[in-house]
Amino acid sequence: MGNQKKKRKGRRIHPLFYIAVVLLFLNLILLGEVLGLRKELANAVLGETETAVSGRSAVSTFAQESEEELAAQAREIYEANEDLLVLVNKEHKIPDDYQVKLKLLNNGRFYVAKVLHSDLVQMLDDADEQGYSYYLVSGYRDSEYQQGLVDNDVEMYMEDYGMSYEEALAKTYEQVMPAGYSEHETGLALDITAANHVVLDESQASEPPLSGCRRIAGNTASSCGIPRTRRTSRKSATSPGISVM
Repeated sequence: MGNQKKKRKGRRIHPLFYIAVVLLFLNLILLGEVLGLRKELANAVLGETETAVSGRSAVSTFAQESEEELAAQAREIYEANEDLLVLVNKEHKIPDDYQVKLKLLNNGRFYVAKVLHSDLVQMLDDADEQGYSYYLVSGYRDSEYQQGLVDNDVEMYMEDYGMSYEEALAKTYEQVMPAGYSEHETGLALDITAANHVVLDESQASEPPLSGCRRIAGNTASSCGIPRTRRTSRKSATSPGISVM
């Protein structure tokens, strides 16, 4: 062979290598697309979130402004009608320093708050002119009288239904306000029925004089409402029914 050099045979590259390179390249391209889509999606979500937050903020601001506006209106109404607005119920006792000036109604049977008197009389006069006939059942009650109503009903439940004192008192308080917690003690509440139907319950709602009360009262400082059905005690001549306040 002499000095003749042997030629080395070159290594052949397997076809799978090319396929792997192509697949890797395609994967890189696909990965770039995915990352781009993720970025776009993230930006979109962020934008929607910012929009939603901005929307909620606007609604919150509007609600706050509405509440402030209502509060301002409430204060204005209260300041203009402070003598007529007193919150009294089972949860809210009449303030210890509460004082009311009373005036006798024309029928001479009971008193009402003086601040209410002229509007009430005007309302009833207007009703009379329009053919409505009312019966005034009850007006102002002092604490002692209110306690008497409670005692009467407690006694009735104990005698007629065999209840204990505690049971009778609890049952009474479902219908009669405790002394110091009755609107009648403010002088701003009255029980009024139709003249031809003096039962103090929800049946008064269908009586023409009471529907007339709602319409006529709109022109005065009075308002008319019908509370839940109330039972009249056998020993009490009064029981809350149709109230004009």
